[in-house]
Amino acid sequence: MRRIGATCAREGMVMGWPIYDSDGRLILDVGDEMDAESLTRISESGIGELIVEDNRVYDVPVEPLVPPAEEAMLIHNVRQITTRLREGNSLHPENLAQMVQHVHGMIRTMSNSLLGEPSSAGCLNVESYDHVHPARVAGLSLILGLEYGIKDSDLVALGLAALLMNVGYVKLPEDALMTRGPLSPAVWQDLAQHPVIGAKIISAIDSVDGKVIRAIAESHERFDGTGYPNGIKGEEISLIARVLGMVDTFYALVSTRPYRKPFLPHEAIEFVMAYSMELFDPDLVELFSRKVPLYSTGIGVKLSSNETGVVADANLGHIGRPIVRILVDRLGAEIKSPYELDLSAPDQQRELVVQVLDF
Repeated sequence: MRRIGATCAREGMVMGWPIYDSDGRLILDVGDEMDAESLTRISESGIGELIVEDNRVYDVPVEPLVPPAEEAMLIHNVRQITTRLREGNSLHPENLAQMVQHVHGMIRTMSNSLLGEPSSAGCLNVESYDHVHPARVAGLSLILGLEYGIKDSDLVALGLAALLMNVGYVKLPEDALMTRGPLSPAVWQDLAQHPVIGAKIISAIDSVDGKVIRAIAESHERFDGTGYPNGIKGEEISLIARVLGMVDTFYALVSTRPYRKPFLPHEAIEFVMAYSMELFDPDLVELFSRKVPLYSTGIGVKLSSNETGVVADANLGHIGRPIVRILVDRLGAEIKSPYELDLSAPDQQRELVVQVLDF
């Protein structure tokens, strides 16, 4: 199978994994062929990447760590809660009960999973961002939390805080959130209060763990003290909030925002790594670099030799040095018998990935 950016999808492509819209409804199932209607729904939903069939790499295991159906339910949960708040209604414990249940389900799935990689794609539709983004942040945050050794109750708090960290935006003017140019000092001051507003909204529910509330309040603080709203730094910031701050930044970078186009995944990963010890906890960045591959399995790449192919194995632990199945030679001719190059091998050290394709 092959991993492509949603903007590169074309009629006639066949799905290798199911995809859902932001209401949790199935758009295409495994084996379904894309048509004009499904392409429109994909664009409207903000889906960032698709996994499609490709006979040349039929044996390449492209598997998401977070099952699409579970992620779709989380997106639906977030949408229900933000809609309720925007309509002026308060939250009740039962509004969060289903969300907590889904977080428990994700933790069980990830704990038992031996295959798969976290998605590096963001949300490509600005209108769907508020619903899709938190689900993506929750998934990767839980993956990192499990690997870091965060205990069960704190894992649930981590997942719930990820899903709710931006609820404070519902109390801010929508035109401020959709600003395309530089923010005025007054607008920035308002936006910088959204973690405090969100924490206050969630704290009204007695059953919510205090660690969730603290993490929401601190989710935009940064390791060097340059964050907001209080400018705290280092381990003054809770571990959960330090995870959220890093993962939230990563998925914001790979998403379409009102003021810029999305970064490619490898560009956003390099950004996170570059700001270790400054914006982000260096221990978490090191973990991030081991769990989130620079070039995910199934993604198309061009090499410095001018050959092109698909990543057959992300080769986790060898940053930026995947195993690539070569499909097209340096002259642009399709290879009848594709072969694989391990870019981490000593005899391939001069070979570099110079471009990501179809993303």
